[in-house]
Amino acid sequence: MGALSQFYGCGDASNASNDGSAVEGYILPTAEAVGEMLARLPPIPFVVPDLFRIRDVPDYSAHPELEPAILLSGREIFEHYAADMERHMAAIGAERVFLANGGSCLIGPPAERWDVVQLVRFPPPQAFLAWRQIRK
Repeated sequence: MGALSQFYGCGDASNASNDGSAVEGYILPTAEAVGEMLARLPPIPFVVPDLFRIRDVPDYSAHPELEPAILLSGREIFEHYAADMERHMAAIGAERVFLANGGSCLIGPPAERWDVVQLVRFPPPQAFLAWRQIRK
């Protein structure tokens, strides 16, 4: 997800550096946070929320080599990404159990919003580590 996240989401341009480091920990969990979460979880299936903010116009400045010949909107890129996620989830035994358009937050600052909300069911926690590697 690393490069793609800069195109369709993970905060606005003021929160993201070219290498994604300013985003890490703000919207993307740090490796330490993931390790702590996995240490607390029993070895049973669990569900993780996935929240996306989609840019109207994709930002290819950090990875110009990925810019397509025909420009797509942030929503179109996300739709391709979401469709491709199915095969990656299947490969680790995970499954999408919910996908919908988001909106303003129920709890949080009134101006905060998410464009897409997804819930992914993972088999035992080790699959979540595999998922993080696929998305990078």
